[in-house]
Amino acid sequence: LPIIFSFPYDHEYSWKIKPVAITYLLAPIRVLELVVAYFNKLNNEEQRYMPSEKLLTMLKILYNYDEKIITLILEELSDFGLIKLHSNSGSYADSFSEYLISLRIKTEMIIGNSSLISKLLEEYNSIEEKNPNQKFNILKDVAYLNMCAFRIQLNEASFQAKVPFIRCSLLLKDDQESVTEWTINKIINSISLLRLVRNLYALENDFAVSRIESLNAEDKFIYKLAKKIDFQKVTESITMQLRKIVYDMNPEQRNVLNNILESYIANWE
Repeated sequence: LPIIFSFPYDHEYSWKIKPVAITYLLAPIRVLELVVAYFNKLNNEEQRYMPSEKLLTMLKILYNYDEKIITLILEELSDFGLIKLHSNSGSYADSFSEYLISLRIKTEMIIGNSSLISKLLEEYNSIEEKNPNQKFNILKDVAYLNMCAFRIQLNEASFQAKVPFIRCSLLLKDDQESVTEWTINKIINSISLLRLVRNLYALENDFAVSRIESLNAEDKFIYKLAKKIDFQKVTESITMQLRKIVYDMNPEQRNVLNNILESYIANWE
């Protein structure tokens, strides 16, 4: 699986991180949201490909995303098997905007159902209806969020701020102190990333709403179909996992965690 909150830099952007609504931190999520929405719009129609030009145009209008960054993200998502890129010529297209996009089953693990994915996973979905807690979503996984936190792009200020965003540690074999530190840092990092992503997601949604009138009628419909992430459910799932992690700690580890969390919460507030 890709580190969904990271993106491959284009050489022109290596040292030019853009703020707020165009950080690209959520760009892979936005790509998948719109592609899934496109196939939901199609429903039972025969067309099974989204023109990449349409996607690039929508992302530019809604979030001011640069085409070069998005094409790199599409290539990475294709490499990880979340989408598939097709060319009308049967080989490589002359321009990236000529590619067509189709969904792969892995997308289910990140963004949820589309009509196409539902058909491919009919048996899985019938099980899910009876047992909704069985659904797997990597955005609701503490270990995955911690891994993402280690891989996102940060500047020097992130490590010098009042609240260090990422807590790093070295896990040593048969060293209980390093195990405790690793466990606590995993908790802190997952909380930090969830808070950042949740707030940025809301900012981007507001940014997009102010620009939606610039879309054509079909693209407005696609955007309205886009399945937005329910961060309340994500937070509830992460909270349950964190409770289990804390429950499995010994009293000494809990005391260390409590002291760190008190400082962490006070500084964030």
